[in-house]
Amino acid sequence: MNRRFQLFKFRTMIENNSNPVHSITTQNDGRVTKIGGVLRKFKIDELPQVINIIKGDINFVGPRPEVAEFVDTSPQYFSFLETCKPGVTDFSSIVFKNESELIDTESPYQYYSNYILPVKSKLAFLFLEKDSFVLRLSVVCITVISIFHHKLALHLVSAFVPVHDLELRSKINHLLNIDIF
Repeated sequence: MNRRFQLFKFRTMIENNSNPVHSITTQNDGRVTKIGGVLRKFKIDELPQVINIIKGDINFVGPRPEVAEFVDTSPQYFSFLETCKPGVTDFSSIVFKNESELIDTESPYQYYSNYILPVKSKLAFLFLEKDSFVLRLSVVCITVISIFHHKLALHLVSAFVPVHDLELRSKINHLLNIDIF
């Protein structure tokens, strides 16, 4: 199941840009077009991924696919790909809905690699540990809620994170600058 594929999305950035950190988008990233910003805000840019679902590349619900450079440089975070297909939505896509706002730092690649990626990986393993039809249905519902009320969606996701996993809860709270988990 761990294979490369082309993920379909609507283009939201200018073509042929010269940003060396091409896989990371920051809050005020000049590559994002005005209409692209709207598409991203409401997750409309993700709609073409239905093609990936039909082709069998991904599931509707499952750990979000990652760009190859992160899978190659940090394989320890992606061993779950040996047993499951990635998906359009999961816990991390809800938690990190506004990821680009969090990565507005001087070293976006390092920030993502060192802080966000490990949490996304833990959330992927948590999803797989609890995977069921009811969980997948819950993730779909929470994803829709997150588009309109992110804070409520975060509260709902926090109910799936074990109370005793204080490290994961603390990291999410710290990264999002909240006190929900």
